[in-house]
Amino acid sequence: MPLMIKLNRNVVRVYLCLDNGHFITVYILGILEEVNNKETKKEVLNTLIHTLCPTQKVDITEQMVDNVNILEIDIQYMIGKEHIR
Repeated sequence: MPLMIKLNRNVVRVYLCLDNGHFITVYILGILEEVNNKETKKEVLNTLIHTLCPTQKVDITEQMVDNVNILEIDIQYMIGKEHIR
């Protein structure tokens, strides 16, 4: 399932392509904030790696944590629609 996320100021647009050719578009309006807590960033990286590469063993280094940018959104409003081909 391909997923594409676009950020434009405080609007997040998420496209999700389902296996049957349908598309779901979700617009999320809210407040974006950068995550600066190193422990939170490390947890997010671990979750991402485990989700995308469950068989891969990766040690998260301080350099990886320092170089990654993670955004958190406080959702104020959300709307979505489904496109059927």
